[in-house]
Amino acid sequence: MEKQPEPVVIRALIKSFLQYLRNKSYKESTIGNYKRVLYNIDVYMKHLCLKQYEAGIGKSFYYDYLEHHKINKARKNLLRTIIGRLNDFISGKKFSVQREYLEYETVPSSMEKVLTLYSVHCKGICNRENTIRQKTRHVRTFLINCYCPDIK
Repeated sequence: MEKQPEPVVIRALIKSFLQYLRNKSYKESTIGNYKRVLYNIDVYMKHLCLKQYEAGIGKSFYYDYLEHHKINKARKNLLRTIIGRLNDFISGKKFSVQREYLEYETVPSSMEKVLTLYSVHCKGICNRENTIRQKTRHVRTFLINCYCPDIK
């Protein structure tokens, strides 16, 4: 079982995390992007009267941000990457340039079965593997964004 990191005061965490990024030779423009998101997390925590950051807060911020802002896929990826790197930093995970951060959004297992059946159907009508992956991803996004309580 993975060890849970201790909660960290957000302002001190932001300062040390940004220094960590500088030590990893991040450009100041990239650090500026990180800083804006991190200070949004700080404001979010103050709004909720939270003093210490934990990994779950980043995930909660991400969902809250998506709920209140209409953003494109690149911005979603940026948020997930920053939150993922911050969570890696507080948990002590080794730095990796191309780390894949998992999608936070999932569908119930019953819907995963539907997606599997759909991909089998696509294969049966001779779609290429890349096409099947893209179609399945689009259907999954549709199911996640659907407002049906049975799905979310």
